[in-house]
Amino acid sequence: MGTKTTEIETYIINKVKEYRINAGMSQRKLCLELNLSPSYVFRAESPKYETKYNHNQLNEIAKLFNCKIADFMPDPFVATNCIEEFAEIHPRFRLKYEELQRQEEEKSMKRIRYFDLLRCTCFCFIIFYHLLFQLYLSGICPVERLNPLFSNSNMHLATLGVAVFFMLSGASLSYTAKENFSLAKYYKKRFLRILIPFYILYIVYFLFLLFQSHSVHNIFPEGIPAWRIVFTFLGMDSWVSMHGISTFSLTIGEWFLGCLILLYLIFPLLRFFMIKSEKFFFIIATGIYLIVLFHYDFSVPIHMNFFLKGYEFVIGMMIGYYHEKFNPKWIFLSLPVVIFFVLCPFALPISTGLKITILAVAFWISAACLEPVLEKGHGRFLRTISNYSYEVFLVHHIIIYFITPRAIPYMRGMVGVLGLFLVELLLMAVLGFLLKFISDQCIAALSNLTAVENKR
Repeated sequence: MGTKTTEIETYIINKVKEYRINAGMSQRKLCLELNLSPSYVFRAESPKYETKYNHNQLNEIAKLFNCKIADFMPDPFVATNCIEEFAEIHPRFRLKYEELQRQEEEKSMKRIRYFDLLRCTCFCFIIFYHLLFQLYLSGICPVERLNPLFSNSNMHLATLGVAVFFMLSGASLSYTAKENFSLAKYYKKRFLRILIPFYILYIVYFLFLLFQSHSVHNIFPEGIPAWRIVFTFLGMDSWVSMHGISTFSLTIGEWFLGCLILLYLIFPLLRFFMIKSEKFFFIIATGIYLIVLFHYDFSVPIHMNFFLKGYEFVIGMMIGYYHEKFNPKWIFLSLPVVIFFVLCPFALPISTGLKITILAVAFWISAACLEPVLEKGHGRFLRTISNYSYEVFLVHHIIIYFITPRAIPYMRGMVGVLGLFLVELLLMAVLGFLLKFISDQCIAALSNLTAVENKR
């Protein structure tokens, strides 16, 4: 079975054994002197067992051999990190410690409640748009009747929600990574948090489609090279598909997820340059943004462009890292900008991408001004919804695109549409909860397995 004791525990056990042998005392005799079971010393000295001496026993052993307790200890100490070693031997303690550490970090860092508000609001915008758009695709409502509900010449709810969420992602990462930033822990946490729910949903949905269609060829186009499954493993299949490359995408997370994962991958590098010189970093990022914006010749829509979403991510990073300096007193400017974009009857003569960024920043500042109000109440409710937002986001495409076309024959007027919306929202909540629950269990199991493997 191999040893299950740390280096310092092994040292103490061997020292006691040394004193016992020098005194000519048998294992059984030592057990009798200490009022222990006859096999206790044998188990302590055997590497096959986890039995160890406690402080009380060491005190009596020192009396017995007429020595100091310190004589059983290494001088001055063992070089090994025995706490880390103990955690590797006992993965349950490691998980408990990591969870307590996470909780303490959260307590020590002030919870920014308007982050939760923005996250909930953004996902509501995106989900609402997809619900309405599916009505158009299903032939229930013409697009000209639906457009006023989510867009005008200067504003689009979904693109606004996406832009603010990219800002929010950058802000959340940089805010929580101000001090003691560990590259290994960062990538491990991001991988588990983002990709595990994606893998679970992908497998379940694939098996569901396979059960329905009875053939893989009915799910994916023929002729896709097998190696492109790597894009699915990376969670980037839908983003790659958007650029004209056939993949094994099931549209889970759509382009949004792949773009976000790329930004997560380069976040440590962006963070490094931002800390070195925030002004120079912001100037360079703004320069790249403007060059791409005013010389746009990409095949993908402007609101999906990696560089433009990256700029929104960078803005969020700077707000999050320098949050103490970020004092949103400009609501007297930001709120009128938001209202103007929503109600303006004519198209502003500026780039669509620039409209998105301006509106997103103004919307962010307006929400930030609500922080004092949110501190007084409703924080727990928003936090709960926010914690499940990612899982709900992953499942909402599947629910909307699968259920809506099949529910059309049974719908009667606006009451039927509202009923359909409520049913789909309820399913999103239930499946999102289940997905998070299963994901958390898998993450805990993987963390446990990793700790055991590291010990081996």
